[in-house]
Amino acid sequence: MNIIVELDFVESSMMQGDFGNAIRRLESSVRKERQRRSMAGLEGDTAEITVLESILDTIRGKHTLQELKSLLSKSTALSTMLDGKIFLDRFTYNFAYCTDRYFLSYPEYNQKRCDDL
Repeated sequence: MNIIVELDFVESSMMQGDFGNAIRRLESSVRKERQRRSMAGLEGDTAEITVLESILDTIRGKHTLQELKSLLSKSTALSTMLDGKIFLDRFTYNFAYCTDRYFLSYPEYNQKRCDDL
């Protein structure tokens, strides 16, 4: 699994207001990665799984955005990126922007912007 591709897909889905698609992609990626690791005989979660699950928990309202940002900044999955700090700032800003713009309150949201009545 390429964590950068997964996060870019999730971010683009959120920017389009399709949080359902982002949630499905996160859940699918976590499930497939765990299945791949179990078939290889590996135990425990990787840093990538932890990152994806924390984003999913933030969408569901179990974590705040500040908790997500601190967890992502400590993650080894993003530390290998050349522009990890820039990506982290952009991702958390876009996440906050999209949740405010589309009135996200999981599991119910209507994919409408605040001005679309």
